Amino acid sequence: PLNQVKTLYDNLGGDKENEKPKDKEHKTKENEEKKKQQKAQQSAKKQQAPKEKAKEKPKPVEKPAVTVEKVNELLEADKTRFPDAPLIWLKDLVAFVNGILPAEKSDPMFQTKPENYPLSLITKNVRTIFEKVIKSAGPQNIQLFYEGTLLLMVKNMSNDAPDLGCKIFLQLLGQMYPEMTVLNIEKHVSLRNSYQNKKPIGLSLLWVLSQGGKKDLGVALTLFHEVMAPMLETRTYAGHVMKILKKSLTVNKNVNTITQGLFIDVVDDLNSGRINISSTVEKEIAECGELLT
Repeated sequence: PLNQVKTLYDNLGGDKENEKPKDKEHKTKENEEKKKQQKAQQSAKKQQAPKEKAKEKPKPVEKPAVTVEKVNELLEADKTRFPDAPLIWLKDLVAFVNGILPAEKSDPMFQTKPENYPLSLITKNVRTIFEKVIKSAGPQNIQLFYEGTLLLMVKNMSNDAPDLGCKIFLQLLGQMYPEMTVLNIEKHVSLRNSYQNKKPIGLSLLWVLSQGGKKDLGVALTLFHEVMAPMLETRTYAGHVMKILKKSLTVNKNVNTITQGLFIDVVDDLNSGRINISSTVEKEIAECGELLT
């Protein structure tokens, strides 16, 4: 009897042990199925994510910082306090824009910006107001305003103060009155000599002087010969100077404003050897020579 009981007990234990692996196999299959379902759900969510993003409403367009209302408000106050003094109105407009728009410290020539930057930061309606105020000032005041704004830009850059308002008005003036930019070459040369060792200011001066040349090839070549050509001797500025010249020659097709003497001067600047031109711009020299001939 004892042996029989042991045998029965062993058989029962063996049956239980045989059943355990089956239970484990069943649970393992369940876990694998659950994992497959979870992965399927995750992939479905990922596929839905782009669709949900696409359904998101577009962000509202930011209002311009320099608005017609603010500009008119400033002008009305100035005209009340200083009637018949458009030069003061213009100076206050520059200060107003300087105070609103942050300076572009990392890109003085705006090479990574749109073509008409920073003028593109203001709306057409605001630009129209600026143009009307400029025209109302008269030729003499406009010249004084141009030179004063150029000096203010240099001063603000030296003091790490906002200067984008200066550049917007200098760009606008260069487009409206390109011939005005060559009326006082001596001051441009003086500024170049004073700030050539300060790269951001030197590049900004080049950028300002290049604005008038986009509209008038005679202006572009005059400024190149009188102000920019000596800067070809430095690696810091040579490439920028040649880019300005090349662009002016490419954009402007009207050669009626170029005198024979000016043409010869520019050719001499590039080929005579009297300027120790940096070797980094040999290719640009050749390309501009072809455009000139």
